[in-house]
Amino acid sequence: MKNIITYILSKTFKILFLYNVVGSSLGALMGVIFLSLQNMLAEYCPAIGLIKWYGFIAFGIFIFNIKPLLKKTYEDPKIELNLKYIKEVIQEGNFSEKEKRAIWRKMIDSITNELLDENKNNNQDDNNNVID
Repeated sequence: MKNIITYILSKTFKILFLYNVVGSSLGALMGVIFLSLQNMLAEYCPAIGLIKWYGFIAFGIFIFNIKPLLKKTYEDPKIELNLKYIKEVIQEGNFSEKEKRAIWRKMIDSITNELLDENKNNNQDDNNNVID
């Protein structure tokens, strides 16, 4: 159980402070600004006065990290280059529809296998970094 908690915390800190440093920093700054406005806003909405300081900072970080969370595109230049190359080969070549599908599927399978291998290596590295 201790290893799982450490793993989850490690992943969380990597996402917040390594992959999206700007969003997390600006979110923390926005949380501090909200915190400074708390007394003024509490006069109009008493519920705001009940929020603790870490609530404002967490809200700011969440707001600035929504865009990366909702971003669904994968922008790996190596994958994009491979897909562009195979599209050009299929368009320029004299292939039947069946052959085009087979080539496309083979390329997608190879890219998927590369990603799985890469993900497997990353998980092994993360498991080696877990603190007991």
